[in-house]
Amino acid sequence: MNTSFTEAIYDIFEQISVHNKTVFPNSSSTIYLAGGAAVHFYTNARRSDDIDAIMEPVKPAIPDHLGTTWDNNGVIESVSFDTTYHPYFGLLAEDYMDRAVHIKEIGGNVSLYVLHPIDLVITKVLRYSDADAEDIEHLVRHKEFDIELFKELAQESLDARGMAPHYQNHIQWIIDAYQMICV
Repeated sequence: MNTSFTEAIYDIFEQISVHNKTVFPNSSSTIYLAGGAAVHFYTNARRSDDIDAIMEPVKPAIPDHLGTTWDNNGVIESVSFDTTYHPYFGLLAEDYMDRAVHIKEIGGNVSLYVLHPIDLVITKVLRYSDADAEDIEHLVRHKEFDIELFKELAQESLDARGMAPHYQNHIQWIIDAYQMICV
């Protein structure tokens, strides 16, 4: 059992590393952590029962049962790898990889990154649920968050998907939240 959510995340990717070595012995993967687990790395405020990630190359036959447990102040929690997550369920800037932050190498065949706070917020533009709003509130406080770059990349992402008219108000809500919190 892991003693922290972060250790549980690493444990999942160690399992993926072992799996990949067995199924694809001479291959490697670059993984970009997204969703609540990625928010946790920046804010320590969010935990999740699943791990969303973008894998390059695309998820190589990851078993559905990858999971682990961790101790949340005496309460045993479980977390699993979400094999159904796909970054294009939402928005994502084309050059997200350029801003991603390297976390660590795992098992010699997995390079683990976490999406930049701006890219995490962009992934939340379409759904904009209550949990997304809370995540956004925490992420816009991060020292690396640049509201002008967010506006530019979010708009480009909406335009690329032909969704600008329908979700423009979500971008404005994020800009308003940033101004209330950070200005």
